[in-house]
Amino acid sequence: MCHGVDLTATGPHGINHTDIKDSKSDTEIKIYPNPATNILYIQNRNSIENIRIYNTQGKLIDIKLNISIINHNELKLNIENFTSGVYIIKIGNSSKKFIKH
Repeated sequence: MCHGVDLTATGPHGINHTDIKDSKSDTEIKIYPNPATNILYIQNRNSIENIRIYNTQGKLIDIKLNISIINHNELKLNIENFTSGVYIIKIGNSSKKFIKH
């Protein structure tokens, strides 16, 4: 069974469209705690080489300075300065939602 969420945001350059689809491969990503307040741990069955986080308006969040590498498939993300709300993590073709309190 495949669930999908289409997020569309209108920016200064027109419409930005980000298509996030939940699929069986999503089980490869584990995030905890969820909901989170300050720190979010991200694990993937495979190496984490490219991680992207989007808000619900489809805007890519810059997280370069907030990541600590624990090992090749686990990261610690400081979300203390994120605005409270729902976010979507994408690693490769997999995605997961998390809530920032």
